[in-house]
Order: sequence, then C-alpha cells, then structure tokens
Amino acid sequence: MSTHTLHGWLFDCYPAPDGWVVWMIAEDGRRLRLIDDFCPAFFLQGPTDKLQATVSQLQNLGVPISVEPTERMELFSGSWQKVLQVSVHDPLLFPKIVGRLTRTLDWQVQVFNCDLSLPQMYFFERRLFPLAFCEFSFDPETQRLHEIQALDSPWDVDYALPDFRILSLNFEDLPINPKHTRARRQQLEMVIDGEIRVLEPQSNAELVERLDQVLREYDPDIVLTQWGDSFIVPQLLRLAHLTRQEIAFHRDAPMFQKVRRDSSYFSYGKIIYKPAAQQFFGRWHIDSRNCFLWHECQWEGLFETARITKLPVQELSSVSVGTGITSMQLNVAHEDKVLIPWRKREPEAFKSAVELINTDKGGLVYQPVVGFHENVGEIDFASMYPALMVSYNISPETVGCSCCPHNRLPEIGYTACTRREGLVPKTLRPLLDKRAQYKRMKKAATNAEDAEKYQARQTALKWLLVVCFGYLGYKNARFGRIEAHESVT
Repeated sequence: MSTHTLHGWLFDCYPAPDGWVVWMIAEDGRRLRLIDDFCPAFFLQGPTDKLQATVSQLQNLGVPISVEPTERMELFSGSWQKVLQVSVHDPLLFPKIVGRLTRTLDWQVQVFNCDLSLPQMYFFERRLFPLAFCEFSFDPETQRLHEIQALDSPWDVDYALPDFRILSLNFEDLPINPKHTRARRQQLEMVIDGEIRVLEPQSNAELVERLDQVLREYDPDIVLTQWGDSFIVPQLLRLAHLTRQEIAFHRDAPMFQKVRRDSSYFSYGKIIYKPAAQQFFGRWHIDSRNCFLWHECQWEGLFETARITKLPVQELSSVSVGTGITSMQLNVAHEDKVLIPWRKREPEAFKSAVELINTDKGGLVYQPVVGFHENVGEIDFASMYPALMVSYNISPETVGCSCCPHNRLPEIGYTACTRREGLVPKTLRPLLDKRAQYKRMKKAATNAEDAEKYQARQTALKWLLVVCFGYLGYKNARFGRIEAHESVT
C-alpha cells in the first residue's frame, strides 16, 4: 500500500455515505477529496440499569456504535464524573441517533456533547480548524487519509492562505432583494478573474446549461453571490428542475439537502430575518447580503473568524457572531474534557426585589453637564467588558464559589474564584491578546494593503468580543448564567 505525503490547506469537511469527507487544497493547486475514519461521539450519565437500557435501545437501531466507560469533568462543581462514551461509526447517521435518543430519553439519563455540529466535532477531536495549513498522508488509490496534522495555529497572526478560485453571481446594481420586487428582472452577471460576463440566454434551458458549463470548466472553490440565499440559487435550482438539467453547484455529489433554515430573532429593538442558507458540498457559497462578517470586514475577517472559532467558512457566513463565540467556548470545554450539556441547565437563582434592584442593572453612565465645554478629554477602553471578565475571572462556574469567601465583587457581594481559571476568561484571553497584536501591527504597517488586512482582522475579533458579554446572560447560552452577567456590570 503506497502512501503520499503532501502539504496544503484544509478547505471543507462533512459526512458522506463513504465516510467523513475532507477536502484539501494542496500546495501544488490540486483539490483532493479524501476520506477520514472519524467517529463522532456523545456521552451518557445515569443509573447503571438505565444506561444499559438506553444503550440497548440504540443498538436496536441497527447503526454500528461502540461504547466505553470514561471520565469527564462537570463544569460547575469541577468534579470528574463517570460517563459512557458512545461512538457512532457512520457520521452520516449521527443526527438520526441523537434525534431518536433525545426524543425517548429516560429522565434519569443525561446526555452530553450530542448537539454540536459534526464539523465542529471533527475539528475539536482532530485539533484542526478551517484553512489550517497541514501535513497529511493518504492512499492515492483509495483516497483514505492516514494522518493529518496542523502545522500552524489559529492564534498565528502571519499565515498563508491558498489561492482561491472565485466565481461571482450578481444582478447589476440591485440594492433590494429581487424576491421582494416585481420590477423587471435584471440580467445575471458572472465575474471570473476580474472579467465580467453577462448571461443573455434565449431560454431557461440555455441559462442552466451555460452556468453549469462554467461551473464545471472553471471549477470555483467559492461561489460569491448577492441575494443568493433568498433568490438566485433557489431560482436557478427551480429552473434546473423544470428543464430537467443539472447545475454543478456542488463539487461533490449532494448526499442530503444542505440548507440552513430561515429564522428570525429579536435584537436591540428590531426583528431581524435571516433567509435560508443554500450550502454546497465541496465548494463554499457565500451570500454577501446574508453575511454580517462580509459586510464588516470581507474575506480577511471571515477567514480569521473561521480559523479561531473552528466553524466552517460556509457555515460561519450564515450565522450570527454569537455562534462563533459559543463555538470557541465549546472548543475550550472539549480541550479540558468538560461535559457539554445538551441544553442549558443553570436557572437563575431566586432574588428578592431589593436584590434585583441592586444586581440587575447595566453599566454606569455619567450624564454630562449640559452646555458648551472646552479642553474635553476622552478616555476609551480596549474591549472593556471582556477585559473585566478576564481580569476578575468572571465565568458561570467561578461566580458564587464557596472556596474564596473574601474575594467579593463590589456592590452585589458575589464571590469570584481565584483558584481555577474560568472557561469564559480562558476563551477570551488569547482573543484579547491577538486583537491587541493586530492593532499594533496595523500601526507599524508600511503599506496600505497590510494596514487594511490587519484592520479587517481586528474588526472581526472586535465583534466576537462585543457579543461575549451578552451571551453570559443569554437564555439559551450553553454556558450562560445571569449572575455572571450581573457581575460584569
């Protein structure tokens, strides 16, 4: 059996019928589809007889699994717990197993680490991350990975990226979503290597055929669109279905419908709607109109955030920034072998009305004296709330500890642990350091291109730091706790 060893970047990964697919962009430019023997796992805890009954129920599903006892840490107590690790040998069936388990779970059995996304599990387990520069070996005949190892770190500030092939699909100068207008549809434009091509087909069949030909011949890594999630991609797929043709949006044969459902959420007095995300296999689809990070800092910020959050670029482009900071916390928990609960389990402690008045308030604001003033100075803070969390070790499991009764926070009197570093400070500390380093590099940059690059990256990190405070008290945050949120204010 021959083995090839190459260097390149980890581009994409997902489950498939033949195993766990890993796409690599080699240094020589080849795009390689490889298969890794990855088995995602979750943990069970409960009475022995209940655990045996749960495992038997899972085995009756006919999906190959393996079970072994192990130990993991419970976050709030810091104690090590005996649990069962259940590994699913077919990654494609992992969601089915978890779905069946959580619907029929005995109330005495607890399940952990079960609802992370599969790419997150892969990155955490293999100590990899999106766009990691790796050394990897594989069998050229079977295309199976033997070994893969990252040669750089997500905390590096100078790192190389591959030369991506990018295909842009846009409507010319269309400021509003074409789904919401009855105006005459404008012609579809393609941009390849800076060259603009306007599609002027005589029929729907010709449009589908020409687009499919471009995708197969140019073979882009990234399809960049405007209004692609809500209009362009769904409409093109509809035309392909009507004309009984194919469009090679996927570099790999689609195994299942990879669409992130549309959603709405309330934020700062507004209801924000996010359309369903159309995701591809073996390529990335980025809708610039549905990607917050693209709007704020474009490619540099998007790639930087993907590397440190360990969220696939395509997935990251269609979720909120808060999902990124949550992923970073989950990664720290995984590294420390902390059990990740299926659902948030820490309710808010009871407080009297007087205690609520003292604790439940925002940051202090000094109202200025009304009038005209001269010689006014301004003092700014570098990431003030995250810096407070790190400096005072504020985290859900460290606030209210019984081991440090003399280390109390002002006004509200909560204790903050000094014996162990909290999960939240451990997550934020390298983030603060890296952002400060980028800001120094921007000031020292000798050309506008480098200054712009470092500015985009530090802006991306700024948004992660902005949302970390809110997620301390967010009702669905995996490691959220309102007392930690109150401690910061």
